[in-house]
Amino acid sequence: MESATSVPSKGPMQQWVEDTVLGLELTDEGSVQQWLFDIRTNTECESMCILQGKSIHNSTVTTELTANTIKSNILRIITASRRLSARLNDIHGRITENESHDLWPACHVMVDEIYNMITECQVFFVDVPSAVSTLQEELLPDCSKFKTLLENLELNNGSEIGSSSSSHVTDQLVTLEEQFAVFVATVQTKLTQALVYSIQDSVSDVNALISVKTVYALITEYPSIKPLLLREHVISALFQVCLQGGQSVGSLKLLALQTVAKFSQDSEGRAEIERIDGLLFLAQIVASPTSLEALVIEGAVLISQLISPEVISEYNLNRIHQHLEPLLRILIDLLASTNDSLMFLVLSSAVANTSFMGSVVYRYLADLDAAKVLIEGSRQGNMDGLDSQDQVVTILANMAEDQGCRQKIEKADGIPLLVDLLQTQARTHHHGKVEGSVDFDTNLCEQIQQKAAIALARLAKDKDFAAEIQTNNAIPTFVRICRTPSYRNNSVPVLIACLAALRRLHNALGPASFQQEDIDNLIKPKMIESIFACSSMTEESFV
Repeated sequence: MESATSVPSKGPMQQWVEDTVLGLELTDEGSVQQWLFDIRTNTECESMCILQGKSIHNSTVTTELTANTIKSNILRIITASRRLSARLNDIHGRITENESHDLWPACHVMVDEIYNMITECQVFFVDVPSAVSTLQEELLPDCSKFKTLLENLELNNGSEIGSSSSSHVTDQLVTLEEQFAVFVATVQTKLTQALVYSIQDSVSDVNALISVKTVYALITEYPSIKPLLLREHVISALFQVCLQGGQSVGSLKLLALQTVAKFSQDSEGRAEIERIDGLLFLAQIVASPTSLEALVIEGAVLISQLISPEVISEYNLNRIHQHLEPLLRILIDLLASTNDSLMFLVLSSAVANTSFMGSVVYRYLADLDAAKVLIEGSRQGNMDGLDSQDQVVTILANMAEDQGCRQKIEKADGIPLLVDLLQTQARTHHHGKVEGSVDFDTNLCEQIQQKAAIALARLAKDKDFAAEIQTNNAIPTFVRICRTPSYRNNSVPVLIACLAALRRLHNALGPASFQQEDIDNLIKPKMIESIFACSSMTEESFV
């Protein structure tokens, strides 16, 4: 009878390898995968020799624990510093008002909290940074000295506050307050450095996603932490995540870009984006063939926000202009290739914001055939909502200020589109909408009509274009809008734009193209008289 083969017991090293090493995420490197496979059959001694020459990255669990711990520690020190600031203000107020009630106990509590917070911060770090330990060594003795001062004053003066006592306490308080503020700022800086470092040096997308989620949650809950993270170049780290090759795990790139968008809500964040040429990063992101549609949309939205007329004054325009041509080329190429209405909307919004930047942009838009791309996109059904119509007509109205762009618009058959947009009415979009939504749509329709009228008026500077505008039945359309309030969504700005367009067409084409009544009422009088006359008209007065 054969004896059973004895199974040797597992040593601690082999047990650790099976329980922990084999549970780690594998990288894409075949050599590491092979090593993790081969190590299953190695003896403990062999495993030890191999492990001594191999670096094993942090597991997802470790990264998540580290990121959450950093976030928790940042929040703890923020909360503690706010609480201590309130206590210090209260103590200063009592001293100023010579209110002795419970003053000494309040001072003792405040000093104890500072002491405890300084001591507690030691556990925030695996290795306490030298800058933090130096400040600890300075602050702890000062806390003890202040406590001794308080005890002596309490012993000698009781609950009363003398002028000399208040002077001593105030001086010590100010010194301690300043030192503690420096300490808090230093600790927060070191913690935020660690958090940004965890994004930059993540060995896997899963780990990076955990770190980015932590940053996003932190700035959402405590926006005051943004300046510290910005000083540690967090936006550069987030852009690098977005630009890494290949497909990322889950929503890593999208979340990284959404986090950048959070920072861009403040002027400091926008200044940092400008400093690192963030528009070029965003252009690369939206142009990358590996970027998913959601990422492209998010990038285009962010570009649009960063170059909007409301915030563009914050930037160095010369620096912005350096990036405009490649940025516009990418946006126009994407507009030409998309069949998605949402993508068309956000891309046209970004282009619309650039169109307010003047003659340099007009040249780029003309060279890139922007008018042709937009007009063809509208024919393909991409301009299916009021928002998209507003963006397109904004671009065309701004382009129409330039002679070269006017030719591009006419060549692309843009005049019929503008005449159609001129007749946009809110009532055709009201069915099934709540009151607030209806008001919003009405405002959009007014803007579309006004901009279409402005674009046509600018095109009418050229007599040939004015004749084409007449051919597309624009003159009776303008007259009807001026005379009938409902056709202009009861908007005075639309009325003014249409009156101006009629007068421009009359100047280009002469009176033969107009009814005499229209000339007498809408063109010959002073503009203000025509405005008042049309504003007083009712639906019944126009036959």
